[in-house]
Amino acid sequence: MIAPRPLLILSGRKDEDFPPDGYHEVFRRAKSIFDLEAGGDSNRPREVEDDVGHTDAPLFLQEARQWMWRWLKDGKEPFPEDDYVAPRERATDLACLTELPPDAINYSIHNKLIPLAEPRMPASLAAWQSRRGELVEQLKAKVFRWFPRETIPFETKVSNNGAGWTPRYADYQEITFQTEPGVRIRGRLLTPKDRSAKTPLVIYVKRPGDTFYFMDMDEVLPLLGRSSLLILNPRFTEQTMSPVEYAGIQMTAAWTGRTSGPQQVWDILRAVDWAVTEGGFGDSSISVYGQDDMGVLGLYAAVVDGRINHVILSDPPGSHWQGPALLNVLRVTDIAEVAGALAPRKLTFVNRPPAEFNLAKGIYDLQGVGDQFVRADSLAGAMEVWKLPLSIGKETQP
Repeated sequence: MIAPRPLLILSGRKDEDFPPDGYHEVFRRAKSIFDLEAGGDSNRPREVEDDVGHTDAPLFLQEARQWMWRWLKDGKEPFPEDDYVAPRERATDLACLTELPPDAINYSIHNKLIPLAEPRMPASLAAWQSRRGELVEQLKAKVFRWFPRETIPFETKVSNNGAGWTPRYADYQEITFQTEPGVRIRGRLLTPKDRSAKTPLVIYVKRPGDTFYFMDMDEVLPLLGRSSLLILNPRFTEQTMSPVEYAGIQMTAAWTGRTSGPQQVWDILRAVDWAVTEGGFGDSSISVYGQDDMGVLGLYAAVVDGRINHVILSDPPGSHWQGPALLNVLRVTDIAEVAGALAPRKLTFVNRPPAEFNLAKGIYDLQGVGDQFVRADSLAGAMEVWKLPLSIGKETQP
């Protein structure tokens, strides 16, 4: 687009951020346009590379100075000798402003460029039904568009190792299965010893870096024997990552039209498929439980998959401004409206939800299913392993 104005590309062959097979192709395509616009002037688009990494190598500094000398100073004066060293300027001398202008938008420009959705309480049940259909379609088209159209075999692998003391209370299997080509995720399946009776299934979606040792099972112990439990590790959750590693994953995913969150939503959906088909839970009530961001991802999985009967959220964020990151989602909606879209299915909060979820409560009430929007003090309470000694009423309000 800038042709025929001058262009200089300086690249290192060992630069892990910008590898040669990428920058050579960029230059080749750009040059084909410059050749049309610049009349064959080979100096206008110029590519220089050196056997270095991501750095200002001496060759790059020299080439950049020569380029600026020619195109910014018009080459009216002779270029200094090759051993010329430009004086370093002080940062204070380069500063253009002593303070930010009151109308500066540098730190919020991203909010100006993208029109954001503003979820509101619908005026009527008919208005909500129309909005819900639109919402689900927009999520599929703009947030989850990359979802594979054809599923692949699970290629399930099962191991009974590492059960610890759990066989006293439940049958244990460690499973792995494919969700996409080359992507295998892990789950730990605990089922009642007597499966002749129909029991509900809880899919517990683990957070990144969460450990799961058998001495740390207090949270799920009351469920054993009463429910089946699939403790699921979606991709990117089995090991802790540094901020740099996590940023690398997010940037790489964005290049392919994804972020890590939707990929984990897909893994949850595949876990539901696995449970219904290979796991033998086709006639079971399926609940999805997650803490923080993972509960929200389970909520999205439930909105697009009606086989999930119940979502349990523990300390969820009130908005995607806090997480999780789903590509394009704030153009479409925010978490509370998606929670409302779960109705009439059951939505349980472990602990008090953020105030933003008042919108979801209003949508539940609008549909006459406010009793399906509840609170519990624990995962066991959410699954009604025991009834809580508190009244349903104000205690259940956000």
